[in-house]
Parts: sequence; structure tokens; C-alpha cells
Amino acid sequence: MSNGRDQPAGRMEIKRTKREPEDDRLTYDRHTSLRDIAPNQASVRVKVEMPVSSGPPPAQTSARVKEEPRSEPRYASSRTSHAERPTERPTERPTVRPTERPTVRPTERPTERPTEAASSTSSSAPANNAQRAQDLTENTLRPDSGGKAGTRTEVTANFFQVSQLNAATIYHYDVDISPEVPPPKARKVWWHLETSAAVAQSGTKIVFDGRSNAFAPKELEFVGKAVTMEIDLPDEGGRPPKEGAKRNTFRIKLMLVATIDVGELHRFLERRGPFTSACATVIQALNVVMVHKPFSEKANVGRSVYLPDGATDLGGGLEKWNGIFQSIRPGQDRIYANIDTTATAFIKGGNAVDVMRMIVRNLDVRGGLNKGELSQVEKILKGVYFTVTHRTDFKRKLKLMQLSDRGADRIYFDMTTNDGTSRQVSVHEYFEKTYGKRLSYPALPCFGVKSKDTTLYFPAEVCYIASGQHYKKKLNEEQVAVMIKATSVRPMDRMKRIEESFDKLDMGRNQYIKEFGLRIDDRMSVEHPQQGSWQINQRSQFRVGARLDSWAIVVFDAERRIDQRRVEDFVRRLVQVLQSSGMNVTYNRPPICYAQIQGDIRREVETARNRAQGECGRPIQLLLAILPGKGQIYPALKAHCETGTLGLMTQCVLWPKAQKANDQYCRLLGLKINTKLGGTVSTLAAREMPFMEKRSTLIIGADVSHPGPGEGDRMSVASVVASYDDHGFKFFGRLQAQDARLEVIDNLQALVKDIVMNYKRLTGHHPKRILFYRDGVAETQFPEIQRTEIPMIQAACRELDAKYAPPITFIVVKKRHHARFFPKNSQHRDRSGNCVAGTVIDTKITHPTEFDFYLQSHAGLQGTSRSTLYHVLVDQNKFTSDALQTLTFNLCHVYSRCPKSVSIVPAVQYAHMLAFRGRYYLDYGGDDRNGSGMRSPDSFSKIKISRDMLDRMFFI
Repeated sequence: MSNGRDQPAGRMEIKRTKREPEDDRLTYDRHTSLRDIAPNQASVRVKVEMPVSSGPPPAQTSARVKEEPRSEPRYASSRTSHAERPTERPTERPTVRPTERPTVRPTERPTERPTEAASSTSSSAPANNAQRAQDLTENTLRPDSGGKAGTRTEVTANFFQVSQLNAATIYHYDVDISPEVPPPKARKVWWHLETSAAVAQSGTKIVFDGRSNAFAPKELEFVGKAVTMEIDLPDEGGRPPKEGAKRNTFRIKLMLVATIDVGELHRFLERRGPFTSACATVIQALNVVMVHKPFSEKANVGRSVYLPDGATDLGGGLEKWNGIFQSIRPGQDRIYANIDTTATAFIKGGNAVDVMRMIVRNLDVRGGLNKGELSQVEKILKGVYFTVTHRTDFKRKLKLMQLSDRGADRIYFDMTTNDGTSRQVSVHEYFEKTYGKRLSYPALPCFGVKSKDTTLYFPAEVCYIASGQHYKKKLNEEQVAVMIKATSVRPMDRMKRIEESFDKLDMGRNQYIKEFGLRIDDRMSVEHPQQGSWQINQRSQFRVGARLDSWAIVVFDAERRIDQRRVEDFVRRLVQVLQSSGMNVTYNRPPICYAQIQGDIRREVETARNRAQGECGRPIQLLLAILPGKGQIYPALKAHCETGTLGLMTQCVLWPKAQKANDQYCRLLGLKINTKLGGTVSTLAAREMPFMEKRSTLIIGADVSHPGPGEGDRMSVASVVASYDDHGFKFFGRLQAQDARLEVIDNLQALVKDIVMNYKRLTGHHPKRILFYRDGVAETQFPEIQRTEIPMIQAACRELDAKYAPPITFIVVKKRHHARFFPKNSQHRDRSGNCVAGTVIDTKITHPTEFDFYLQSHAGLQGTSRSTLYHVLVDQNKFTSDALQTLTFNLCHVYSRCPKSVSIVPAVQYAHMLAFRGRYYLDYGGDDRNGSGMRSPDSFSKIKISRDMLDRMFFI
């Protein structure tokens, strides 16, 4: 039995963060990429107000409304024709520049390049392969001054212009804090260093990133080349340590590592110099300056600070806090501050008993917790920090390591009495004798804290959970629904909230910002939109209808809950809709089987399959599974049917929706069923896809799915999907498992080789060029992707033929950014108030030199739509801006599951779905799964996707 004292002995163990080796400090190289600035910097809507003396109104970025693609008929069109849209461009406002800096016009950009790539057939010389391999590691520059196609308009962006940066030099210091502590504690240590006499007398504000970097606008004389200082951290109550007591001492070593010329960044923005590592360090420093003060005062997660004001109850002991994201980001001719509103979940603070009541509904606090309730509470509270209330002289925060499986009245330990004898007492009895406190809830579990080689237990009712603790684990479905509803804000309301957030940051009074000579204007920037959707109607027709000759229905519930006659009604209506949409359903009365929810899913499926095959006299093409609701049946069913020898195409429906036999629901089901059986929902007219029509093109989408919050070191899953028709509609996919949280696709060469071989088997020829859309890559990972994945694609082609070198265009696709766009013109605003589908932003706020653009390709439904950022790493196909933007937008209209243009190019969405499906296979596929669902890549290789599935879109 663990000891149960009322006070922790010794220091609490803190997990240390890994530090960079000392000799890995910044070295300054003239060709550093802009992406080295800071991880995952995102764009924010900025309201820019220039000084009166600067003359013109705020800077505007031009947006364009691209013409919507014309499709081969599948649905009656309800779009606004392009001819009806305004064709005249509004007068563009002149560029606004800071009054403190001279206006320098950028040098002329290269002329536009043709869209057609140079021929790259099997006759290509090996020397060309070597040249391409070299080109793949270089940054792809913007090919022109931006796209010109479409109707110009104006949208407001959440980017605020940095109108002044007076610091001429920034001094970069390495910070080494020992003992090493995580960033929140390191910031606290640093905050006390700032109040020390040495720093105060220097008269200079210093900013710290919480890890190992500090920046100052003036050289710190007291540091010299290096200095070591000691800081005694006071206790949680702010009191200094008592005489003779153990001190909470930290040693801080400061060492000057670089003197940064801010002028290098100015010269780069004026097109008079390259982007150097000094430029990157200036941007890094400015980002630290922006967050130094708020991070020291408020709860922070990532690059966002959070406030408890206006918190929303999420249920289960959690609440939503609103936050403010901020990031400094260089645009094409100036620097911007990207400001956005954010939200995340925090654990509610308060007395532990009250929090337990919030987590477990109808909790019997007198009777204690059963095993399920204990697990529920521990999932939320494990790892939280708390204080104890039974001692006023003890303010230290303790970390909950575990909840006891028994109440305070049943946890015993040995206590030495006054006469020197030892006897067993319970925690309940100890608290009553020692503190005169009789526990009100002795049956509740105790909070366990590790102390050296023992565990200290505190009754729940004397524990107070600290507020402002971020909840890092996965929310349940109810909490997700509340979060989505609470964060779904119409565009104009979000714009107002961003402006209010900017005011809350109170930058004008921030002494750190002033010390570095920064001034950020309080008004935002501007850009362009277009609509692209079809309405489903009664006469909708698939482009190519599939044939359905044999299928079966399996109902995973009791017949008394889901009546067979109602199932027959649904099936009858579904068949009518499928046939009216163009499918040939020859077997319209499939057998209906009932399966036990808790039964052996594989056996139940085999029973339904055998019965249907007996009636049809042939193998079944489709198993339609009716589920009572969301749960574990779906992933298990998919894993069993799609892997191994079973090889059954499935379509799941939720009975609460299916029982209404709604035509719209049946038509959406029809989109998926027709595609899974090999049909084609839609294609675009050849004139809309010239890049695809002129030469055979392989479109590849790739993604890596990592374990979710709280899932530990489970394997990551990489997926690659590839098209095999001239319309970019039909895809097949490949999967692999790899080390947890490894972002690079480890075995991409073998996957691409298999894909190209399969493409040739299906089409009769190798693709003449490759268009690769890659999801899930942060800016800081771009160089690694260029060094690894892109050469692997080339190597895969050379394996097939030493002279085979199709030109490659490799594009990173990002949805997780903070750029938001708000339409100014009503004619370019959709019903939800968002920019219309087709809006392209590729000037002002985009990358200063590299080829990237924001594309909002979907019509908004609710809330503020998020555009997709496309960043080209390699472009051997020599796209112009217009050509690549138009092709990408057009591809967003041929997504098999939706009758509207979608928010991201379908190849990436398919890769995402297939990777997520791979997670099901990790948990439910095969027979060698361990209890945690973890697998090694070797064991995963035993889970074979059925041969019958390999060339079909089973994953949609």
C-alpha cells in the first residue's frame, strides 16, 4: 500500500523538454528560405489605418472571381452566368507605404511562362534526370505577377500592416535555464529575471521565446559575451523562501550569438536583396516581441492567448475559451501582423467535487464512483494541477498523477503515534485527527501525487483545480457539436470580433513593441471571389451510370426496433432514385438480414453475403449496412469487409436518416454508390481541362494521418491516391503504416512506383506528367519534403525506365491557417455572407517571392469560410498563375460525394479519407491486434486490402 501523507515530500518531478545541441545555433546563409521563420505561421485579417501624411487610403489586395467551369450535363444548372456578373474592374487603390520609409517599386517580374511543359517522354536523356533532381531542391518562384483571369473585386483580409520598424539592429541571445523546465515555467523564471536590478538598470526591454532565444533592440552591456545569473523563484503565493528553507533556484546563462541587421529585411521587401537567414531571424524576433507580454500574463496555447471572458460550457467538466492568434508575416512588399480569433477547450476550475459532478451526470457523491465513472473522471483530470485548501501555509501547485480506486475511508497507511508505536489509519481518519476536519465525501476517490518513491493522497474535497488548463485530449461528439455551434460566426461578425481582439491586445501601450520601434496600423487589407455549384433536381443524371445486379441489406439492430417493412420502403425509394439518376439496377429486391450489434461482425456479414449470393446466383457487388447510430460498428465493419479475403464493397446508412426515405438523402447516397461501383458522377468539358486533355496526366493526392490527442505513440498512416482517367474523377489508393508522427512519407518511392505501374495497367500507357497535391505539411517542413519526397517520386520513375522522367508539379495544400477573407462587394458575396466560390488571392499578403495562392473554391454554408492555401514547391510543368489556379478550381467541381464545388482539391480529400480508413484497419483489421490498437509497420503489412478493392474508390 502506498504511503498516504497529507503533504508532498520533495520536489515534484517535471518532464523536461528536449533542447537543441549547443552547436546547432543559427548560421547565416544567404539562401535561407522564408519558411524557416516560425512553425505554422498563419495569416490574419488586418485592418490597416495609415497616418494622415501618407495620403492614400489603406492598402488593398486585389482578388479575382474566376470563371466557373462548364460541365458535361449532370445536374440542371442554377448558377449565375458569367455574363451576368460585372466585367469592369473597380478602380484599384494605390499601395500605401509607411511614411518613414521611401517608396521603392519592385523590380519587374519574369514574363508569364507557357502552361505546356517541354516534352518528357521515354526518349528524355539521363542528363535531364540529373538536372531535374537538382531543380527539385530549389524554391519555385512565382512565374508572373499573379493571375489575371476573372472579375476583379475587393475583399478584406485579416492582415494588419506593420507601418513602422525603426530598430536598425536586433541582438540575438542564447538562453540556457537550468534546471531545464518547460516553456510556461521558463517564462515565469524569465519574468523574474526582467525585474532584477541588472536588467532594470540596462534600460532595455528583452523578449524571450520560452525556450532558448532572447532578443533585444540594444546590446546588453551587463551580458558582454556571456553572463550567468541566479534567480530564486518565490512560492505560488508570491512569498520569498524562508530562512534555511530549500530554495527554488534557477541559473540563467545569456550569451550573445548574433547581431542582426534589420536592413536586410528592408532590402528584401524592396526587391534589392535576397531573403537571408538574417531576414528570417528578424521575423522570428518580431513574432517573439508580439507575444512576449501577453504570453507572460495570460493562458496561451500555440501562438494564441486565451481569456476566460465569455466562456461557453461544453459539458463534461470542460469549457470553451476564446483566444487571439497573432503572427508577424512578410507579404510581397511589406510586413503584416496576422490577427485572428480562435477557440479551444479548457478544464473548468473549482473544487474537485464540483468538477466531478460536471464530468459525471447524476453522480452519487455519497456512494463514490463505480469503475466506469472513475475512468471517465480520470480521463479528464489526469495531469491537471491543483492546490489544497486544508492548509493555508501551503500554496504549491500539485500535479494529479492518478485517482485512487477507493475512497478516503478505505485507503490505509502506517502512522506513528506519540508513544512511538505504529498503527494503520485511513486517510479519512488522519484528516479528522490531524486537521479536525471530518470529510463530507469520504467515499470519493483521492487525488494521488507522486513524491519520490511514494504516492501522497489528498481527499477530493480539499483539492481545488486551477483554472486556465488546456484540455489536450479528444472531445466527445456532444462537445464537438457545442464547440462547432459556438464558433460558427457569420463573416461580418467575425470581422468585428477580430477588430475587437486587436484592440484587446492594446499594442499601443505595449512597451516591448515600442522598444523595438514597431507600429502596427489598426485597419485591415483587401482581395477576390466566384460561385461554383449545381443544385440536385428530380432529373439529375449521372455521367456514367453503374450496373447493380446483386446486393444485400444487413440491419445491425433488432427487428422490433427497425421494422422490416420500413426497411423495404426505404430500399424501394432508394432503387427508384438510383434508376432515375442513370444507374441500371436489375436486382431491386435484395434480401434483408438482421445482425446482432454485439455479435461477430465478420460472421454476420458472411451470412448476409451467402444468402444474397444464393438468391442471385452470383457474387454480390454491394452490402448496404443499416446502422442505428454512430459507434464502433462502422469502423469494424469497414475493416473486416475491405481487408483480407472478404473483399466486400459496403455502403453504410444511419437509420434515423434513412427511415425518412428523403429523396435528397437518397440522391447523396446515390453519388457514393454509383462511384463505388465504377460509375462516373460528372466530368468537366474538355475545354475546361486542357491540361488534362492534351497529355495524359497522373493526379496524386497524399496525406499522413497521425494519432489523435491522448492516443500515445500509435502508428501514423500514410495514404496516396491516384487518378487514372482524363477527367480527374476516378481514383485508386495505397496505404502504409509508419513510425508515429513521422510526417515524411517513409516509403513513397515504392508507393509511387506501384501507382505508375497500376496506371499503365489500367490505361495502357505511362503518364506523361505528374501533378502531386500533398496535404499536412507545415512551412518549416518544406525543405525536408523537397530533400526526401520529391526525389523519391523521381527515383520511382527511373526504376521503371532509366529514361522515364515525367515533369512533376508538387503542391502543398494547407487548410490550417489563419487567413480569413471578407467580401466588400455585395455582388461577390454568397448567401452566407462569404466570398463566392472561385475567389483567388495571390498578391500583397502572399509569399514575397514563391509560387502560392489562396483559393476559396466552395460556397459557404455557415460561419466564416476558410480558403485553401496552395504552395508550389516544384513546377516542372511550367504553369502560369492563371493556369494552375484554374485547373485546381475546376478539379474542385468533380468531387464524387458532393454536387457542389468543394473547399479543397478532391485528390487531397480522398487521401485524407483513405488515411483515416487506415486507422480503422490498425484497430480492427487482422488478428494480431494488441489491446492498445498499436501496430508496427511489419504487422500492418499483414493487413492486405482486398484485391477486389485495389482499383476502386471504396474509401469515399
